[in-house]
Amino acid sequence: MGKITFKNDAERLEYEKYAYLKGKQYYHYIAQELKNFEYSCVSSAIRYDLRLRYVLYRYIGLVEDMLKARIIDNQLDNQYTLKNFLEKDTKTSLNEINQIIIKTNANSEFETKENLEMIRELRNKIAHFTPLIFAAKEEVNQKIKALWAVIPNSHQEKFLKALKACELELDIRDSSILMTW
Repeated sequence: MGKITFKNDAERLEYEKYAYLKGKQYYHYIAQELKNFEYSCVSSAIRYDLRLRYVLYRYIGLVEDMLKARIIDNQLDNQYTLKNFLEKDTKTSLNEINQIIIKTNANSEFETKENLEMIRELRNKIAHFTPLIFAAKEEVNQKIKALWAVIPNSHQEKFLKALKACELELDIRDSSILMTW
């Protein structure tokens, strides 16, 4: 196993601080995937992946809220009322929400069963430890495109800008890890 290399003590201290959170083996895994053990490159890849997760999770939440609002406002299911959500702390999975939307034909043109399922899968992928930027990158790209299609038009441009901003001020020398939109 290769060793992470540092340009200076500040990088080494930063590594010690964040390796506690992510794990040293995780840093080595990223370095091996990159075939680059320079801390600045490894750290940048981890930051890029984390930024992507934050942006995607925020917009998945937007879609989930939009779909819940449609269920509540249009009284698509008696179990899912605003009162139930507020008073009984109703826990509803994205899968359940998707099923109600499809079952009641309350979906828009782009809220297909396939797109909604890809968004649910993307949310699950984000929640796991596996980086989004390596092996299943094309699959992740397809799921991101499905999310973009379902996001309201008023938010699509903001979504794309937020995704592009994930790349800023990072030492990414291997552009193959960058997502394409």
